[in-house]
Amino acid sequence: MPHKPDSPSHSSKDRVSSRRRYRWLRPLGWVLLGALLPVIGTVVLWFQQKPALSPWHDTFLNEDYSHREPAPSFDDYLKQEQRVFDELAALTLSDDPADRLNRYQHGSLSDPARWGGAGNRSYEWPNPEAEYALLLLHGLTDSPYSVAHFANHFAPHSHVLGLRLPGHGTLPSALVELEWQDLTSAVELAADHLAAQHPDKPLIVVGYSTGAPLALELSMRRIRDGEAAPFDAMVFVSPAIGVTAAAAAARWQSRLGHLLGLDKLAWNSVIPEYHPFKYNSFAINGGDLVHRLLRHNRALLASLSEPQRAMMPPVLSFQSLTDATVTPSAVLDLHLLQRRRGDDELVLFDINRRLASHSLLRQDPIGLLERYAPLPGVTVVENQFAASGKALTQVQARDWQEGRVETLPWHWPDTVHSLSHISMPMPAEDPVLGNGEIHGEHIQLGNMAVRGEYGVLAFSSALLLRQQWNPFFPYLLQRTDAFIERQLVQR
Repeated sequence: MPHKPDSPSHSSKDRVSSRRRYRWLRPLGWVLLGALLPVIGTVVLWFQQKPALSPWHDTFLNEDYSHREPAPSFDDYLKQEQRVFDELAALTLSDDPADRLNRYQHGSLSDPARWGGAGNRSYEWPNPEAEYALLLLHGLTDSPYSVAHFANHFAPHSHVLGLRLPGHGTLPSALVELEWQDLTSAVELAADHLAAQHPDKPLIVVGYSTGAPLALELSMRRIRDGEAAPFDAMVFVSPAIGVTAAAAAARWQSRLGHLLGLDKLAWNSVIPEYHPFKYNSFAINGGDLVHRLLRHNRALLASLSEPQRAMMPPVLSFQSLTDATVTPSAVLDLHLLQRRRGDDELVLFDINRRLASHSLLRQDPIGLLERYAPLPGVTVVENQFAASGKALTQVQARDWQEGRVETLPWHWPDTVHSLSHISMPMPAEDPVLGNGEIHGEHIQLGNMAVRGEYGVLAFSSALLLRQQWNPFFPYLLQRTDAFIERQLVQR
């Protein structure tokens, strides 16, 4: 029997009762709005006090790669890359010869052209005698320059491809609208290109920072879809497996900026662009992009069965226990998850305990390790200690589980208390970021220890104090050599 509708009088009573029941929500809404407006106003005012945006912050290039219009082949990708750099070269972004530390000022000490202009571009070095193919992936805001020392080291034995990720090496504004799918699409294109060149040889990937989750994404996606993993082995340096919680909320700041028409709200930091191969200014979308990529990766991992997870390539990771960009604990969690297969390796770098007195530390990073039971496959690079208990500058590699110790031929520099996220892939000999003398021919950031009063520079002096090079970089190459050799033997 059909339901009899309520009588008009009954329905009217219900509406009146409902209005009475929820009438307290209206004043609560006004209270919340009144509380939020001052907060929003304060945030907007604070961001509006940031430095004015420059042409490289609000000029947008049209030719860069997008997953929405994918290139048919990697050769087409390179042709498109050439077009975007032609577009960049046609712009006059700075016309002040006195601005000697601006990468966008032609002829400045930071002009990438001083290095031939190749550091920001993709590079491919075919090798008919290659034992394997090697794909190099840089991090967010970086360029292929950041992994070039791996390329130089492995070139005699491999076919090397250093990929410039979309949105990088040109203008920091490119990060404002970049999508994580643009990056994964380019990585897939490059990996397939190398695999086609060497169908019967191993394909190895080295992923620095954001390059690591990009390599993981392609591997997990292929396995989920019933295909073989694209890589035979993966090497991660400062892998961006976990990022700070602030990245999750970053997109709301950018959306507020769009709503209010305030372009500055699209930027987390606006800093002079003195680095020839890395953006200093950071678009809010960059943090959100990485957060979305990692969330996507977690969903991919959850979708894999145990047999599928066992199909993941072996991983060798290098991570400093001190890292202001990513969370080292996430790297340990990844190793714990992957280690079930038994062939993953993780190398952790402790602080310089000869220089970093416990009383000067905010928090001792060794506490991170103490939260985990000793894991197999983990090596800790640390100070050696004299019989008196005094820390020495010479370092050793300690097997975390078994306690075996190997004395290494490297020492902590007297003025370096720890490594950093950005120092890991960079040797002391690097002409831009190493510890060499400054000769005035180009900028040298690794040895730029300037002193003065607070607030004089247009950026935090902490940027110049951040460690730029890795005194133990030869150990990374040594461990990577051995890791790759084992994969070649087992193949």
